[in-house]
Amino acid sequence: ATLVTDSTLEQLAQHCGSSLEDLNVSYCPKLTNKGMGYLVDKCSNQLSKIHTWGCAQLTDEFFDGHSRVVDYTHSFEIFGAWMKKSGRRSVR
Repeated sequence: ATLVTDSTLEQLAQHCGSSLEDLNVSYCPKLTNKGMGYLVDKCSNQLSKIHTWGCAQLTDEFFDGHSRVVDYTHSFEIFGAWMKKSGRRSVR
């Protein structure tokens, strides 16, 4: 998991973006909000799930800032993300 970087996500989006349905990047500490946002923005609507357990470096910049945030026509879920709720953090 430590070898997975934003560059890896870029390559994945370029070569598998049209067929990628489910992605597990749990415990990949070198990923950034920018890299994850790029992947989500470039992949087709077939991408329906991303697992991000142990990726504490990902913030609301990614979770609320990619193009699929308001896409209610296609199911898209992020598992393992921490979100704010009434001043506390809880699992999404």
